[in-house]
Amino acid sequence: MLSRIELRNCSFSGPLPNSMTNLTQLRYLDLSSNGFEGSIPSFNRSRNLTHIDLSRNDLREPIPSSFVEGLLNLVYVDLRFNSLNGTIPSSLFNLPSLQKLQLSNNHFDGQLTDFLTASQLDTVDLSSNNLNGPIPLSLFDLKRLNILSLSSNNFTGIVLLEMIQRLSNLTKLDLSYNSLSINASGSNSNFFPNLTTLNLASCNLQGFPNLKNQSRLFHLDLSNNQIGGEIPNWIWEVGNGSLVYLNLSRNLLVGLQEPFVIPSLSVLDLHSNNLGGKIPIPQASVYVDYSSNDFNSSIPADIGNNLTWAYFFSVSNNNITGNQFSTFENTSFKGNMGLCGFPLTSDVEDNHSYPETEINPNWRADESNRHSDTKTQINGNLIAVECGFITGLGIVVGPLLFCKRWREWYYKYVDRIVFKILHRQEQGRKNRGRRPRRNPIRRHKG
Repeated sequence: MLSRIELRNCSFSGPLPNSMTNLTQLRYLDLSSNGFEGSIPSFNRSRNLTHIDLSRNDLREPIPSSFVEGLLNLVYVDLRFNSLNGTIPSSLFNLPSLQKLQLSNNHFDGQLTDFLTASQLDTVDLSSNNLNGPIPLSLFDLKRLNILSLSSNNFTGIVLLEMIQRLSNLTKLDLSYNSLSINASGSNSNFFPNLTTLNLASCNLQGFPNLKNQSRLFHLDLSNNQIGGEIPNWIWEVGNGSLVYLNLSRNLLVGLQEPFVIPSLSVLDLHSNNLGGKIPIPQASVYVDYSSNDFNSSIPADIGNNLTWAYFFSVSNNNITGNQFSTFENTSFKGNMGLCGFPLTSDVEDNHSYPETEINPNWRADESNRHSDTKTQINGNLIAVECGFITGLGIVVGPLLFCKRWREWYYKYVDRIVFKILHRQEQGRKNRGRRPRRNPIRRHKG
């Protein structure tokens, strides 16, 4: 008798055959990444079924109430990236052996009802649906839970962070982009000893959660909240050097608590705050966004040394003065009336003293000797930069070309980072109606 079907990514289309309901000895079913459409059949006769993966199809209609009825051995259910609608049956949460329930990126709506907590669930992903109402308290009683992702829904109500502290095995928590209010006051700094990813964007946070002792945290998103005051200097030590993603954008932050040293973050996003003073120097980042703040210093001369591999950098719409550099596009510097030099045009007077490495628009033909020296210096700088670039490129690209394991890890990591950035930006645009009201008295941005 047939016990295993594994036909993922085979370009199948049409409805799932009803004859599948007669496969009484079926144990493993994977039809993911195809073009199946229509409704999901009931598998309640396949009593030995442990694994169901129908993700990345075009399945529609609500989940039938008898979908997993009596499947006491079912461990894994993945229905992500379909067009399923209706309410989520509470019977899914009551399956005694179920460990992973992944229903994200569908059209489920309605409220989640409380369920029995004698569950083995370690992963619950309901993100990117249309679920509403309060989060059921029984979710916070799932003691084995490692991953809880409820982002991009319409959940409402107040959630005390101390309630979530009961989930001591959590490694990932994502409550972003709902209509929730997270109360972080009184939270214990050791509340999530195993936490690696914390996403609380657009959660009406009024202050920073106490994350001082989160030694494993590498991804932190507190954007689009109402957090004011200074960025505490302990935040740069979160994760004991493992933090690679920090997003504090769209808050009410006014400065950075001294002293501080920014670690080597892959992504540092501080845009759309009220941050003033000197521009902080990042360390070896690939994405840095300081735009739409009140920074009023000049661009540090050595900041480029730490942006060798950056593909995005922006200080636009601040009050920055002085000279800029031409490594990034014009849009990275726009909205700063005091900036001058290539590539942006400048409003400074013609008697500005230009460094010899910059192009002076008022040079005279009779200054041939000075012009010759400048040209030699520029060429020397270009040669040095090219040599350094080729050497650095070889150090990084070489292992990627000749080591398959490094190459696979690098591509997967970059894909995750880019996807998160684009996804958060899209969510930010959708939720601007809920962004905190910022201080209307701002200095004019050029």
